[in-house]
Amino acid sequence: MALVTITALVGEPLGALAAHGRPASSFSVGENANSVYSASKDPVEITGPINITKPGYYVIASNISVCSDNYTIGVFASNVIINGEGHVITGCRVIIGVGVVESVGILINNASNVTIEDLVVRKYYYVVNGSGNDIRVINASLEKGLTADLQLWGNNISIYNAFVPSSGRGINITGNNITIYKVNTFGDYIGVAVNGNQVKLERVTNPDNSYGIVVNGDYVTVIGGASSSRFGATFNGSHISVVNSTFNVESGLYGKSYGVGVRGSYVTMLNVTAGSGQVGVEVNGSYVNLSDIEANGDSIGILINGSHVNVDSVTIYTARVGVEAFGSHIRLSGLSLSYNVVYNGTGATGLLVKGETINMSEVREAGYTYDINSTGTNITISDSELLVTGRSGLGINVTGSGVSLVYVNVSSFAYGVYVKGPNATIYGSDIQAANYTLYLYDSYNDLIYNNVFDGPVKVVNSTATWYVTPRPGTNVLGGKVIAGNAWLLPNGSGFSQVTPSSPSDPYICDEPYEVAPGQYDMNPLKYPQPSNASTVTQTTTYSTTTTTTSTTTVSETTSTTVTTTTQQAESQTLTGTSTSSTSTSTLPTNTVSPRAHSSPTTIYVAVGAVIAVIAAASAVVLIRRR
Repeated sequence: MALVTITALVGEPLGALAAHGRPASSFSVGENANSVYSASKDPVEITGPINITKPGYYVIASNISVCSDNYTIGVFASNVIINGEGHVITGCRVIIGVGVVESVGILINNASNVTIEDLVVRKYYYVVNGSGNDIRVINASLEKGLTADLQLWGNNISIYNAFVPSSGRGINITGNNITIYKVNTFGDYIGVAVNGNQVKLERVTNPDNSYGIVVNGDYVTVIGGASSSRFGATFNGSHISVVNSTFNVESGLYGKSYGVGVRGSYVTMLNVTAGSGQVGVEVNGSYVNLSDIEANGDSIGILINGSHVNVDSVTIYTARVGVEAFGSHIRLSGLSLSYNVVYNGTGATGLLVKGETINMSEVREAGYTYDINSTGTNITISDSELLVTGRSGLGINVTGSGVSLVYVNVSSFAYGVYVKGPNATIYGSDIQAANYTLYLYDSYNDLIYNNVFDGPVKVVNSTATWYVTPRPGTNVLGGKVIAGNAWLLPNGSGFSQVTPSSPSDPYICDEPYEVAPGQYDMNPLKYPQPSNASTVTQTTTYSTTTTTTSTTTVSETTSTTVTTTTQQAESQTLTGTSTSSTSTSTLPTNTVSPRAHSSPTTIYVAVGAVIAVIAAASAVVLIRRR
């Protein structure tokens, strides 16, 4: 899917947010008849339109209603406090015989240290408009501005506890060091728009807007935000942090929509819910960390284009594509993805990942036609359980060099794993499929051992080493030796199921298994493994005769590494070769339980709560575990 450029306004670049409306400097003192000159510390009462030209404390003494094409209160001095004491200032946006007028409720003209508090202002073209530094709006209701309720230029601007329903922009600020706390913008074209750095938004809610939050700047923090806008939150800048927030978009909207959209670097999202627009979360940038995310876009849950990306603890259960990522150094971990089986056959994909140095671990998927589809180099998939539904479904489709599948369980009604490219390692995995459990195509220099293949295997234009020299260790079936693979068929006629065990080692079959013409598993695992056999070291003495090979091999210690130097593959400690890379990687600890049953009877168990979605839609389909 093509990435969509994030813009602040439809047809307008992000930098154009403030370029709307009549600037405060275009108003002059002479435009208002009443001018107040007050240096007194005593409150000055305001009962009608007024120019404030001296510092002081001003109090709205009564409700004010004015219909003109001018401003009602003009602030032309610094160090001013306006206390509304709960009163209402009402203007008009249309004058009979004139039409729409650019009226302003409160105008601030290059004044600093101005406070507006406890006041209701409504029905102006701009409710509050102006410029200056150190401006505060506290406990105010700014309502029904035709273009903007609150529009300011300046630094150190704070908005606290405000209600801002509008026909245009709710809050539009250009400046640095902006704080907006406990503000509700309702029915606006844009709820909150800020151009500037050092921006903090806390407990800002934006129901029923086109754009909920739009920030163009660096060092932005959003805490406790909530939006049900078409575009929940949009950010363009660096050091963006979004915490404990919910951005839900109305489902089924025509055209582009998203919960959170970010273009920039050093992006952090923690405990964020985003959906159900076209895309839940969209990030274009580098150094991205997403954790504890629930993203349920109609099309894509999470869409990422960038480098140094870390996605952890994510739940997605409605998107046609769970996570779509493009770039380098991408880590996806702790993902729970499910898709309603009603739509099987439509090409739904759990993970669509393209790039280099990609690590996917602790992935739990169910209901997709394609669980993982990845293209690139140095791709690792580990500690994961995948349930593929659909008559043409595929669990893992990987094209590229340096692919590692470690401790992966795949259960598919059609195809299990497809690998195209050199230097693949498949270890400790349990793959079950009706058509092909493993399909190697144009793949060579592979190492594949200590796996369960429950179904046919197809090898085309490919070569692999299918075993290692037997050595002590817990294998994928729960036995006490690491060696080759278990070759099963659902009807019980698989090689490991019918071939007798070796007289010298009850965990290994008595004969080699020819996987493909001229390619053998010399040490196929016996199925089922004996439950009362002595340990391997007590029954068998293994030869240390080595065979030189260039295949990638894996060290079997608690914290093992895949290295990249040519070694003798069949030694007691195995280290191996990857001709495509000089990097090293560490195998994860096995969190996928080995098979520990004594018969080939298929048993189904649920993949956590993610299956509940599928069960509600049709028959429950569960991953086989043995």
